[in-house]
Amino acid sequence: MVIGTATLNDVLDAVGLLEKQLRRPVNPTIYFREDLKKRLHEGNHFLQSLMDNKKVFLIGDENEYRAACTIRLVQG
Repeated sequence: MVIGTATLNDVLDAVGLLEKQLRRPVNPTIYFREDLKKRLHEGNHFLQSLMDNKKVFLIGDENEYRAACTIRLVQG
């Protein structure tokens, strides 16, 4: 899963090399931050299961992931 502004083509270019190394397909999912927050708020099953299970981060960490998923109710 990629969170940010990368395009599918950008991600697929990078994933192609990774697939060769792993010798297995990689199926990336890309979310813009606001879309990720909206889908979590709506109860998206895939995203909810990620919140509750162990993750392997290639870039970033658990704190960054949780911050990206947090909905700000009040800005100040």
